[in-house]
Amino acid sequence: DLLDAMAKDGNPNSASDTGVGALCARTAIQGAGMNVRINIQDVADGPWKNGVLMEMRQLEEDAERRCKVIVDQVESLIA
Repeated sequence: DLLDAMAKDGNPNSASDTGVGALCARTAIQGAGMNVRINIQDVADGPWKNGVLMEMRQLEEDAERRCKVIVDQVESLIA
């Protein structure tokens, strides 16, 4: 939410910092997803495991969507 606000109302001189922040946040979530998928392989509880994997997928998709919105806003400011 902070990055959304910075992209919309922040100082135009720091627009690239906002874009980098969005990219870093997305990458951190993708890395967390990789970690979850590696470590959950040994979990035997199928329903719980599937729920965790579904939630992780949703978090990754949301991060990708939000990152794109912010990067697009930043690109329009610096173009």
